[in-house]
Amino acid sequence: MSELISVLLPAYNVGEYIGICLDSILQQTYSNYEVIIVNDGSTDDTLAICQSYAQKDSRIHLFSQENAGVSSARNHCLSQAKGEFVAFVDPDDYVDKDYLQTLINVQHKTSADIIACDYNTQNRSEDQDSERHRFSNKLLNNDEALRAINCFDSFKVYMWAKLIRRTLFNGLSFPSVDIAEDQYVCCELLSKAKGVYYQPTALYTYRIRRDSICQNTDRHTKTPVYATQEQVRYIQAHHPEITAYAYAYLFFSGITYYNNYIINHESIPKAEERFIHNIVQGKLKYVLRDPDISLSKKVQALMFSILKPLYNQVLKLKHTS
Repeated sequence: MSELISVLLPAYNVGEYIGICLDSILQQTYSNYEVIIVNDGSTDDTLAICQSYAQKDSRIHLFSQENAGVSSARNHCLSQAKGEFVAFVDPDDYVDKDYLQTLINVQHKTSADIIACDYNTQNRSEDQDSERHRFSNKLLNNDEALRAINCFDSFKVYMWAKLIRRTLFNGLSFPSVDIAEDQYVCCELLSKAKGVYYQPTALYTYRIRRDSICQNTDRHTKTPVYATQEQVRYIQAHHPEITAYAYAYLFFSGITYYNNYIINHESIPKAEERFIHNIVQGKLKYVLRDPDISLSKKVQALMFSILKPLYNQVLKLKHTS
């Protein structure tokens, strides 16, 4: 069986990178796929590069729209997709030549609706995450999959590095938010899926760009922390038995947001200090009780909570080049 896979690329001002991305997709060992590109009103040479590739390969289908944001572009991609499965790829990233073949092989063996794989990170200035093997190589039910995304050694909520049955998106769309839009949709997908499987092989390379919105601090209503709060609310409402794990994960989301200020040597506005305090308040106990959180992470949480000046010094030293 050789199911059609739709590879979906929402593209905006990625002229410097999208050629590398498309080359990696067109070198796939799996052959039955289409590439859906939605140019989201790019002002650089993204459109011209995509047109050049589309003229050379009939599997590439190119669409353009006025700039409306990544969520709108992703929804547009989904509306044009014809594959039984979809695979989102950010156009500044790239994939291993066996990316699609490996994921579809796992699907054939497990009949999972969602197959996630591990990833490498390019241009990362901090230590890589520990190996994400906690929930690997087994078929997960809905509760297990939702618990997995609230751990540090499993797959993440990103749309990329996953093969997803397209019908799971029926009735779903990406919301119009500026950042962390993946988290709004991922919980719904994991709740609907008949089986989720995590293959801990790094087949996707995620590129951190200095100009990426995800790398910049911003008002708290536009940070990944806010999306993680929504993730917690969803779990509270639909899967209350794993709420404690979601609280622990939210605690570290608050720490990560705090770290951005310290690492960049920026003073933290009072409003942001209050926001971070409200995020972490009362949640340390969930971190300390979570058997899936490493000792080093628990020490980090304790230092942040009761030895903030020392925590700041250690963080600055770690990131001093």
